[in-house]
Amino acid sequence: MNRPIALLTRMGVLDTRASMIRVAAWITAWALLIGHVVTPLAPRYTERPTVADIPATAVRYVAPSSQTDLAGFLPPKHDPKAFTIAWIGGSETKLNAVSVPGEFSRRVTSVGGKPVRVDSYNLVAPRTLDAYLALRAAIESKADAIVMTINPVWFTPQWSIHDWPNLDVADATAFARHLETTPWLVSSVGPSDATWAALRATIPLLRAQGKANKRLSDVVERLDVLRQPATPLPTTRPPRPFQPFETDFWLMQYLDGHFPDQSIERLGLLLKGMNGIDDRAIGERYVKLLLTEAASSGRPTFVYTNPLSFDALADPTLGPLAQHSAARVAALAAEAGAANVVVHADYLTREMVASPDLFVDVAHMKDAGPMADILTVKLCDAWLSIDPALTCTRTDVSAEGT
Repeated sequence: MNRPIALLTRMGVLDTRASMIRVAAWITAWALLIGHVVTPLAPRYTERPTVADIPATAVRYVAPSSQTDLAGFLPPKHDPKAFTIAWIGGSETKLNAVSVPGEFSRRVTSVGGKPVRVDSYNLVAPRTLDAYLALRAAIESKADAIVMTINPVWFTPQWSIHDWPNLDVADATAFARHLETTPWLVSSVGPSDATWAALRATIPLLRAQGKANKRLSDVVERLDVLRQPATPLPTTRPPRPFQPFETDFWLMQYLDGHFPDQSIERLGLLLKGMNGIDDRAIGERYVKLLLTEAASSGRPTFVYTNPLSFDALADPTLGPLAQHSAARVAALAAEAGAANVVVHADYLTREMVASPDLFVDVAHMKDAGPMADILTVKLCDAWLSIDPALTCTRTDVSAEGT
């Protein structure tokens, strides 16, 4: 490395401060020129890997699926002739081929005389600030209505506040909007986030980073397979021991296949952390912020608590704790008191016909149909109560064998 620099110095390059500035200016100019001459298409949600819904639906999954994706949420341009619903949630909303918004879109074809379009802002294990950034993106996309889930463990001190820091690049100024989030503007949005945001806004080539990364990854993986033949994955996995207050059970339990007992015990341990927390708990503050932001948007908004399995709600330890969490959601909703925000704090599982085979673990369902049936009624009633013009046109899917 020193030899090329020494050669350039002898040639009169990089030997003075002015020369270094000229080199930097030329590099920047060429980067801008190349970025505009070799201009790939801007990133689109359709380029992200998403498991197709079964049955197939037209839901648009606009959230990043990887924390290395800096493009943020990518909703399509708003269509004023359609009724666009922004659905914000976690893996209980969409995991693999099971999709609650997908099943809802099969049951409601139009609202207010406009065809329904559903944009799903679902992330795996989102935290409160991740949901806040999703809500901000949904509002900016001019969605006609918002549906949002509240995770009961957000109120526990063991649950982190922000787990998708790559979203900061796409909306680096979002945390400057409220006093409650300004500490995150300083501590979470670093110089690298601001730099990436500025470069991506200036150089189209960088905006297609995800597409370029995918192509390079494919090349590297092919080379790796040539050099090192793939070894088969084990067909079974032993039960994984866990520590108290461990928070990754949501996805791990789904992947490991050891669902009900340990996952219920883990969630119980988490919710026990709510004991002794006063109204100033950080989790409550940010859930309140979500409700405030939704209220100020003016969009019809329906908020519901993440569903829990029948076994979880019936568990003598977890059941009362889960109910305590639902009561907190109800109290925050009453405090917000917004006319355009309808909150269903209790678990919608209680309105389902109990089935031992519906849930694969404490929060994920094998079939989203029963939940979509209930949400169809709840959402259509909520929208009608907010605006009498928002009437739903429904379709009976029972004849399709769902």
